[in-house]
Amino acid sequence: QSQIAKGDRLEQSVHNDLNGNPIRLFGRQDRQTLIMFSFIGCGGCEYVVRELKNANYKIREGLDFYYSSPVDSRSALKSYLEKKAFPFIAFSAESGMNEAFSIYAYPTFVLLEPDGKVAGIWTGFEDAVKEILLAKPD
Repeated sequence: QSQIAKGDRLEQSVHNDLNGNPIRLFGRQDRQTLIMFSFIGCGGCEYVVRELKNANYKIREGLDFYYSSPVDSRSALKSYLEKKAFPFIAFSAESGMNEAFSIYAYPTFVLLEPDGKVAGIWTGFEDAVKEILLAKPD
């Protein structure tokens, strides 16, 4: 299966987060969704988590941010993210989320509009991703 592309429109789906809560990935009015596909031990992914922590986990207004690992188990990912004090909703391999996206490089960021349209895809923590994700300094 090929990776989703900019301009694609996703079907609404619900995935269970690390706590077993069903989460709709998009559809909240006036809110975009940014999903970071990552996994434990990925060097570039660790860098992103560190940068987020350095920004006190403050993200841009009007953005829902999710972390998704296609390979890590729920228990391993939960333990890892708790150690990092990572405050965002996360999904493990058991969520089946990667099947809808078919991401093969990490970290990859996918930006979704409220209607499910893919507004952008970036591999790596590029400046464009920082602009979308991080809150502007006061």
